[in-house]
Amino acid sequence: MSRTRIQIRTDTATNWTNNNPVLLEGEFGYESDTNSFKIGDGTSNWADLDYAEVESHMFGGASHNADTLANVNSKISDAT
Repeated sequence: MSRTRIQIRTDTATNWTNNNPVLLEGEFGYESDTNSFKIGDGTSNWADLDYAEVESHMFGGASHNADTLANVNSKISDAT
């Protein structure tokens, strides 16, 4: 069985804002100091993207973005 590693692009809120990159379509950008994230659309700069919201029931009741990302990573690890 082959393994796949998913790496989420991570930086501080200040660096994201100052660099204002365009994330690829579907690419996650995680703010390590705020525990928030955005998902790219391939055309919009960081500042123009909305923060992602995930319904808590989708990931076992996680109520915070950081908890959600941890649950996603855990489920991916469990599946491999």
